[in-house]
Amino acid sequence: MQLTAEKRRDPTRIVRPAVVGLPARRKHTAQCAVAWSIAALAGFLLAAAVFETHPEWRRHDPPDWRPLFARAQAAVSKDRYEARYLYVSAARAASWAEDWRGLVAAACGLKKLDGARPNDAVHGLLLRAMIAAETGRSRAGLAAVAQAFAAAGETAAAAMVLARAGADWPKEPPVAQEAENAFIANCGTA
Repeated sequence: MQLTAEKRRDPTRIVRPAVVGLPARRKHTAQCAVAWSIAALAGFLLAAAVFETHPEWRRHDPPDWRPLFARAQAAVSKDRYEARYLYVSAARAASWAEDWRGLVAAACGLKKLDGARPNDAVHGLLLRAMIAAETGRSRAGLAAVAQAFAAAGETAAAAMVLARAGADWPKEPPVAQEAENAFIANCGTA
């Protein structure tokens, strides 16, 4: 069917494309979806195999906060910014290990760096220490957190922390006095 020159130039003429080849497109789309699914599964299996063969890439035990805390105490007189960084690093390691002693010690160290003004970071660390002590059912931990809150001038918070101790919690044996325990005990002195 030949169009005349007159009909070819007619701008009002609507040309509808032929609907040929639609089933071929659906077949191609389905093949692509299957290919992408297989590729994604193969990638996941490859990644799983790589992580299985490299155990050093897995999550490690939390670092000990005590060396970081000792370095922070040594850096207080030299470089306050390095001391702050090390106290925060010690708090991060203690938080990862759920150790209330490290959290309270880091909070006391930051409080001594900042002086008498209240600090949200110190309060946050003390609250995290309270949660860690409560999770571990430690009366000594709650007492240390309450003492640190009281040293910061937060007597209502100290009373709230002491009230959180459970009546059915076991009695704890006395803890050997370590350097960080002495530091926690002197948290109020600047």
